[in-house]
Amino acid sequence: MGRGGNGQDEAQRQHDAAIWKTLLVNELSDVNRFHEVETVPVLFAPQLAPDERFVAAGHFQLYDYGAVGDGTYERNSGFFFAAGPAGLALTGGVAAARAIGNASRRSRAASDAIPRWKVIDQGQIWVSHLGFSMRGQQSFLVWDWPSILAVELIGPGRLCFDGESDRGRIRWILQSDWAELAFTLWARARHPQHPQFVGRTWIPPGWADRTIARGYALPPALSGRWQVRDIQDS
Repeated sequence: MGRGGNGQDEAQRQHDAAIWKTLLVNELSDVNRFHEVETVPVLFAPQLAPDERFVAAGHFQLYDYGAVGDGTYERNSGFFFAAGPAGLALTGGVAAARAIGNASRRSRAASDAIPRWKVIDQGQIWVSHLGFSMRGQQSFLVWDWPSILAVELIGPGRLCFDGESDRGRIRWILQSDWAELAFTLWARARHPQHPQFVGRTWIPPGWADRTIARGYALPPALSGRWQVRDIQDS
């Protein structure tokens, strides 16, 4: 998932730009001016309300926790025999190669049986004031805020959430530049006292300094609630 050099710098820049807009969205929301947030075009009909306002779009990856396999593998037990001195040597070589192949498949099967976070989908995400929509490689998923029960930012651009889906209870990780925007809009609608929201720790460390160093002004402080420099310096 990581990228080095200029690619990593560009990824950081894009995420920092998303944080800038996320702060602006929250500032405008605090003073009842959400309607002034610039919207983005979507490729589908609004799913949650006719007046659903989509304010951000970008790439996403979705992770689920579980095993890739069940520990089983197909063992190669075929028989091979060649007569004569050269044939015996060849027979031994084939048997050795078969044993190595079986050991490799057994090791890979054992590794696949270990639960881990794995990518289950990726594509485009659109975030609105009512939820977010994800258009994956072979899926289209819509999450409204009431269906999401608990959330936690586990790193910059990484949101772990529990929700009620048509498949039952799930716990997924959403990785996107817009994870923090989804988090803050969910918190405003469902849990304004969420410690990461109240404590403003959803703003990545060093964000203000990086933004200023690039020659950009910080978002206008309309409400006085998001004194970013105070957060970064504390």
